[in-house]
Parts: sequence; C-alpha cells; structure tokens
Amino acid sequence: MPHPSPRFTALLLTACVAACGSAPQEPARLQLLQGSWQFAGPVPAGARIPTLTIARSGTVQGNAGVNSFRGAIDQQALVRGVWRMGSPQITKMAGTVPAMAFEDRFVHSLTVANAVATRDGHMLLRQGDTTLLEFERVSFR
Repeated sequence: MPHPSPRFTALLLTACVAACGSAPQEPARLQLLQGSWQFAGPVPAGARIPTLTIARSGTVQGNAGVNSFRGAIDQQALVRGVWRMGSPQITKMAGTVPAMAFEDRFVHSLTVANAVATRDGHMLLRQGDTTLLEFERVSFR
C-alpha cells in the first residue's frame, strides 16, 4: 500500500490547524475514544466521508471512503498514548480511481499511526510529529 502523499498529509494538517487551533493535546484513553468519529479532512468526489467507531473491547470498525473495515487496537498500548492497529479486514467494493487512492492512503494511515491524542473534541492519529488523520466526534441527534 502506498504511503500518504505529501499533498494528502498537507491537506490533513491544514484541516487540523484550522479546526484545532493551538489548544493542548490530551493523552488518549480508551474511554475518551469510545464511540463514533468522522474524518475531518477533505474527501475526493466518489468517496464517502470516512467513519471510525471504537468499542469498549478495542474493536474498530467504520467506512474508509468506499469500503467498510473492521479491526482492533492494542488497548494496553493505548494507555500510553500509543496507537497500534493491525491490518483491518476490508470489504472489496470498487470505486472511482480518486476514491480508491484516497481509501488506500486512509487505511494505510490507520495502520502506520503510532500515537493518538484528543484535542477540542477531535481525535488525532499521528506518526511521530506528523498528524496523519484527524477525526471529529459524531453526535447523534
């Protein structure tokens, strides 16, 4: 799977700066992360906005833009603010070329992220000092 392109990462970082400002990050805890999240960055035509639901058991599921996925995060690592997710199971529906490329980068980012933090109701998945993905909590009305 290809690594996130610099343009993809730059778009995600721009969205993070705009949405999060300079508020401090809080260490992530499973209780803070449980529930449903929606990707907070730009999405290409032909893709749905990705979602991520984290269960108390550490099970993770959602939509990656075209296909649904399911996996698990390491709960013991999460206590230390470390995000560790193995390769998820993914359905195999086809989408437009831009949507599939976006989905590949999205799923890759889920699996290579090594840190997680929350800030102002947003969840940030990071690799080192780089924010790979940003999510906002989904509130059901």
